[in-house]
Amino acid sequence: MSKKIMIVDDDPTNVEKLYNFLQTRNFDTAIANNGERAYKVALNFMPDLILMDVLMPGWDGFETTKVFKSDPQLQNIPIIFVTAKLEEAEKAFEYGAADYIIKPFSDIELQARIEFQLRANLRFQVTLQSNTSLNLKLSIKERELAAAQKKIASLQLQLKENSANITTTDTSVNKTAPDPRSFSDQEFEKQINKP
Repeated sequence: MSKKIMIVDDDPTNVEKLYNFLQTRNFDTAIANNGERAYKVALNFMPDLILMDVLMPGWDGFETTKVFKSDPQLQNIPIIFVTAKLEEAEKAFEYGAADYIIKPFSDIELQARIEFQLRANLRFQVTLQSNTSLNLKLSIKERELAAAQKKIASLQLQLKENSANITTTDTSVNKTAPDPRSFSDQEFEKQINKP
């Protein structure tokens, strides 16, 4: 299954260049020309990566990234800023972008950055799923341990009650039966020879 990449840019020339690049590499592609539209498209398209312009009408790239990173459904999608200004690109990290590329860029550089982010995100998703699975197993074991501890506590209480009953019975038996160690030899013989 091909990876899904969303282009967020209001410049038709940039969009066309990025779209053609992605199509020749068999990426499934969606396009949005502003931040608000990008948010709606992303919720339906669920891209694996976003190529984001900075200067757009309405929500700019920074605001759009901020919105994406605050949404649990979209927060883990890597965003690569595509910009002409280095200062804007560096600022992108403050908003949660994964990377940036400065215009004009080569196809080789764009390909390398996209592939790197897709691989990094795949590793992240595998780790996240593994952690979720481990947390589920841990939760099950914690419940089993709690049930076992409750059972042990119940058995300890039952054992304590049984011990108290045995002690009481032993005490009453000792009061009625003579202690064989206190017999004289003759009394001992009498006790043994009793019918």
